Amino acid sequence: MKVSIRSLVLLVTVITIGLLMAGCATKLKITKPVANSTVTSPVEVCFEVEGFKIEPAKNGVNSGAGHHHILVDIPQPDDMDLPIGKGEGQIHMGDGSHCKKLQLSPGLHTLQTVIADGNHVPVKPPLTQAITIVVKE
Repeated sequence: MKVSIRSLVLLVTVITIGLLMAGCATKLKITKPVANSTVTSPVEVCFEVEGFKIEPAKNGVNSGAGHHHILVDIPQPDDMDLPIGKGEGQIHMGDGSHCKKLQLSPGLHTLQTVIADGNHVPVKPPLTQAITIVVKE
């Protein structure tokens, strides 16, 4: 098969653009509360996401889309290929919202957001951020 230089350059360009777009800057940030701040309970936890669609879990598994989970005072799951559980400290935001009010006891707390697909499996590459806060009485 004869391939022209022009066709080869076009193919390489298309592949490069696709790779760049696949790795485009997806950003996740906990905007509220501010890391290392002292707050009162209930604590409103809010997120900002760029380059990724937040949608209800009921929409199923869709490329480039998912919903938030908040892990409170527990470590990130060891196996990020499994669904996030529903135990203590695991808060599902399957409604597609960006904010959630949490009742937290006074003291030091770690809040981590993990974005998961409609089956509650963390997306790849992982989209996660953790902060520490102090809740005062």
